[in-house]
Amino acid sequence: MNRAAAERHLEFGLVRQADKIRVVLVFFLIIITVGARPATLANPELAGIALSLAALASIWSLFFLRWDELLLRGRLPLAVVALNLFDIGWMGAFVIASGGATSPFWAMLLLTVVFAGAFFSDVSWALPFTAVIVALVYVGLAGASGPSPILVWDTSARLLVVFCVAWFTWGLATVLERERQANQRIVRYLTEGVTLLNRDGVIILANPQMAKFCGLGVDDIVGKHILETSGRPGYALLRKMLGDVLKRPASLLTTDLTLEGKQVYDLRCSTVPCGSVNGKPLGWVVVVQDVTDIKARTRMREEGLGLVSHELRSPLASLRVMAQVLSGMAGELNEEERDRVTVTIERETDRLSRLVADLLDLARLEQPDFVLEQRRLSLPEVADRVADIFSLTAESQGLTVINEVPNDLPAVWGDLDRVVQVLTNLMDNALKHTPRGGQVRLGADSEEDGVRIWVRDAGCGIPPEMLEHIFEKFGQAPHQAQSHAPKGVGLGLYVSRMLAHKQGGDLYVSSEPGEGSTFTLVLPRVAEPVAALRQPISAA
Repeated sequence: MNRAAAERHLEFGLVRQADKIRVVLVFFLIIITVGARPATLANPELAGIALSLAALASIWSLFFLRWDELLLRGRLPLAVVALNLFDIGWMGAFVIASGGATSPFWAMLLLTVVFAGAFFSDVSWALPFTAVIVALVYVGLAGASGPSPILVWDTSARLLVVFCVAWFTWGLATVLERERQANQRIVRYLTEGVTLLNRDGVIILANPQMAKFCGLGVDDIVGKHILETSGRPGYALLRKMLGDVLKRPASLLTTDLTLEGKQVYDLRCSTVPCGSVNGKPLGWVVVVQDVTDIKARTRMREEGLGLVSHELRSPLASLRVMAQVLSGMAGELNEEERDRVTVTIERETDRLSRLVADLLDLARLEQPDFVLEQRRLSLPEVADRVADIFSLTAESQGLTVINEVPNDLPAVWGDLDRVVQVLTNLMDNALKHTPRGGQVRLGADSEEDGVRIWVRDAGCGIPPEMLEHIFEKFGQAPHQAQSHAPKGVGLGLYVSRMLAHKQGGDLYVSSEPGEGSTFTLVLPRVAEPVAALRQPISAA
């Protein structure tokens, strides 16, 4: 079964309704025919044959003909064409038997015009073709009755009715077709996978996203049974997603599962019964939602909370021990020991301050009303300030900070404190990941729309698969053996990139394993030369 046939599944329901209408019509015609006196029928034998054939065909179509199988094989339109022509035949025969051109049942034939418009909304010739046949039947009946002015007017009125019904049906069918196409496009382009199964567990409809989950094409799925035994691995994945249908649930059933195929997915499968007869569903709609990102973020949040808890607990424990030492042994400590305790307290206090500052920055940055105080900045002066801050720290660690930022850079737009914060974070990370005796370089250049300032370390580099991960919330860069600095919680680079974006710039990294890493901050430039704008930066 091809995709086009699958997308016309909704017409299957119209066919079933037409079967019921036909059964009811035949039932009442039989009652009328049996109850009428023979003189009221021009040809009772023809009426009986027409109704007998219609009754048998209606019972067969309603109770025995497997329309769903015809739909799966793509033969539903052909079967409906045959049935519609059959309706024209037996209805025309009954009209002839009940009086021909003067029959009170002439309007029955209009049903076939309505059916043609409903069943073949995508076939432009079906409706006019059926209307022409019905009109020819009326003309033929009038011709068989002989010329008569009244009959001419009556036939003309009937032809006008056929034309009006066909016109209205065409308009209605056009509207229904547009709605069907709109609904179909919605289903086709949903990010969730959608599958419709009949009561036998055969897949009637599937959208491309559902096929993507299992690595198959839509045409490979539609028409298959849920227990498809093909050796292709995609069908095994499909069975897992649709497995709840085998339980034949009568209410909503939701299941979470993980699929490992060409790509790993965390999925949430919702099985919804649709329609029912005697309390049993006629089919099921299975909606498969990709929750991979949601679960990944949940895991990241849980890991981040664990890291924050650990990072808070560690310095607090150190401070508690130092407080106990000072409280119980203050008079017994020599000068060197007191200095060591003081340094430890200062280091752990700074560590707590940085963590709290990152958490506060994160909370502020994620607020929609967060605003930066941007103005014209001189990056050479900002770079001088940052380099001075870290010169002594680098020297104590056996490292060298080299400031290569040129003095003729254009001015940039930015928030002074936030630009300093980003560069400070990048310099701090560079010092942590550079082995003793190495160099940390601070450089810059200008481009067409902005100015780039970078911090380059001499560490072991970052693996390619980690380059974007380190900018995620609670993302961690590989910790280097040469670094004895405490491992952070993974908020610094996340906050720094958010600050860069808030200022209309960007923050990215380039790195080669074994050759160090370069973090580059890009800020929008100002047209005027920076020399005219240089002003002393207060040491805030």
